[in-house]
Amino acid sequence: MATAVPRGHQCTDEADFTELLRWWFETTDEATVGDVGTFGGKPWVHVVVGDEPCHLNADTNRYGVRRYLDLVRAHPDGLPWSVIANTRGKVNRVALGPGREKVEYLYLYTDRDLSTPTQL
Repeated sequence: MATAVPRGHQCTDEADFTELLRWWFETTDEATVGDVGTFGGKPWVHVVVGDEPCHLNADTNRYGVRRYLDLVRAHPDGLPWSVIANTRGKVNRVALGPGREKVEYLYLYTDRDLSTPTQL
């Protein structure tokens, strides 16, 4: 199945990442960013934040992207990105905003597990 966002798409920075998601949200009617197939938890879009490579999984859906875009609009001076523990205890989940929100249905992770939670 072809998708509007090709697998492995590399964004140049956070602004490019945001523009890609805005474009996808506003111009497609796809349910997810990538081809979910039999397993949606695969890296689909890549971006480096600070010095940390991150990825957005294929199963990220419209609800999660809309919430991300809302957070970006609410923080015109820059949306803080933090890395926190995921549900399995690995420190690789990207949380957003000053409250470190785990945006539901936005599956955004660092490419490697970190030793401690940190702000990117």
